[in-house]
Amino acid sequence: MNLILASALAIATLFAQPPSFAQERSTTPTSAIEARKNYCQRIRTPGGVLSYLKDPVNLTGVEADSGKLGIGTCWWHSRFQRKVAYLAIFRPDLPRVSTAKFKQLLLRLVAGHIVEIPGFADLSEISDRDYTKVIEDLISDDQFNSGLGKLEFLDHLLHKPFTTRPSVAHAELKKVRQTVDAGDIPFVMWVRQKTEFYLASTHSILVLGYVRIPEQRCLFYDNVQNGSPRFVDSFEVCDGDLDFTYKGDAATPYLAFVDEQIAIRKTANAYCATQP
Repeated sequence: MNLILASALAIATLFAQPPSFAQERSTTPTSAIEARKNYCQRIRTPGGVLSYLKDPVNLTGVEADSGKLGIGTCWWHSRFQRKVAYLAIFRPDLPRVSTAKFKQLLLRLVAGHIVEIPGFADLSEISDRDYTKVIEDLISDDQFNSGLGKLEFLDHLLHKPFTTRPSVAHAELKKVRQTVDAGDIPFVMWVRQKTEFYLASTHSILVLGYVRIPEQRCLFYDNVQNGSPRFVDSFEVCDGDLDFTYKGDAATPYLAFVDEQIAIRKTANAYCATQP
């Protein structure tokens, strides 16, 4: 097959939506039973959370800004987006709550609990209207509280010396593919090389799928690019690559916040085990 055609087909495959989810998106829940049924369909269907984030209406319109610490909020932006996919049940059949109550609901979500969000059908409605600042402040506060309060920075500082090794990077991407194959959303940290300040030299993405091009011995990965709202992008890595780049910068990837992904999946599965 022509290599250009193969690449085009690969990218089209990555961004394709399963028919079952196209049908689900067109149905607005009219009751608690229906909303919870739609949510558990997403959780129970293999790859359901991955497909969910491929639809732009389920991506936040809030950009990853500098945050309270002035070093960027992409880590916490990605984690918020992933928690919405696993933990949020939207209830457009209910009236909207005050911004104060809305913030309390999102604080519970960030803490890893399932929440029902009244007055909205999906994340894009929240992000585009009056509650945008609530989400921005929540992500910025999470950066400050978890970054300093829980010293999460220290855990990721330990990875920098190892991510420059190509063998390690390829092994990390294998773990990413295994997570996708299991139907879950991997959080990938890109560490830019040759920078003096580590914390400002990382960027996070959520990988939603991949496809191999045999003729090129390469893999295309599609991902949520959290620097821009509702932007799904792709990157390419080939077998035997010794150098890696992301967005034009020399950088290497590793899988991060794995325990968090396992925890929110466990929470979602436990909830849906109680549902019909």
